[in-house]
Amino acid sequence: MINLEDNFRHRIEINRYGAGGMTVSLDGAQVLSANDRSFRNPFSGITIANDGGDYAIREITVFGDR
Repeated sequence: MINLEDNFRHRIEINRYGAGGMTVSLDGAQVLSANDRSFRNPFSGITIANDGGDYAIREITVFGDR
């Protein structure tokens, strides 16, 4: 289990690759790896949803090709 409510700042990194591969890392350690076999287009945006917690997002950085 991952504790994000420990009063420390955490870095969550979401990567999606051209062939549909995706990874999620927390504080530099990969916690999820998946391969999307149905949707292979690049991302056109990001949505962050909260269903009941108190969270603060201090910075979003997007890297990619146009």
